[in-house]
Amino acid sequence: MFPIFIPSKSRSNTCTTAQLLKKYGLPFTLFIYNDDYDDYLLKFHKDNLFIVPDYVKGITAKRQFMLDYARSNNYEWFFMIDDDIQKIYVRPVGVIGKSLTPLTIKEFVETIYKFIKFIESKNPYHSIYEVGFKERAFGIQKSPVSINTDIGPIHLMNVKNIENINYDSDMIALEDTDFCVRNIKNNKINIKLNHFIFFAPKSGTNKGGLEDIYNQSGKTKGVIQFKEKYDDLIKIDDTNGEKYRINWSKFKQGKESIEKDLVELYNEFF
Repeated sequence: MFPIFIPSKSRSNTCTTAQLLKKYGLPFTLFIYNDDYDDYLLKFHKDNLFIVPDYVKGITAKRQFMLDYARSNNYEWFFMIDDDIQKIYVRPVGVIGKSLTPLTIKEFVETIYKFIKFIESKNPYHSIYEVGFKERAFGIQKSPVSINTDIGPIHLMNVKNIENINYDSDMIALEDTDFCVRNIKNNKINIKLNHFIFFAPKSGTNKGGLEDIYNQSGKTKGVIQFKEKYDDLIKIDDTNGEKYRINWSKFKQGKESIEKDLVELYNEFF
């Protein structure tokens, strides 16, 4: 199984991802701040807690720290999962409509592990740097796999394919989207498994975590930062600076055969 890292802040009582993993006896590491340690220790074993250094401030710095930690430990892949995942489902191959099968988090991580190993047995020199999954059941695509699209809040990172790419430390929000673009522009691809569906609270609505940043218009600032870097990729809603649309299609051109091959592998495995 791949290591599971969870960035968390002020959610010792509502850290549902870790609670689900704990329920099934799965190993995980919560990356927390020193001020939160005593609260988290009431809910989780000390072996599941990692206090980040004082210089690590904000979600961007924490994601970078976790990536560096994975690199220093020579992990090939690792999960970086937000702390508030609530439920996971899968649409079985060949099933149409809204039929979904619930998965335990144990079934999910074990299945994805086996699928990634299957991909690598077929193509050990692939350029996948990250794997993501579908958030909520609305608008599930017919194809089980998409490439070069939005990823989050469950990230499966391929460390060996992102050895020279880091998060932009200046990003206040959209740091993971910016990270996607930087990797894709460096000739790596991400894949999204559209038929694995998870549910979590809408960003900024849950107590703790990024609540303070969102309350201080942090997301709007992040959107503006992103537009300054990639003006041709993003269209911002004139009435709401937190709403935007990114033109991922720019990164799909010429990659159709890769997506087709991945869909075939998906159907072969599942």
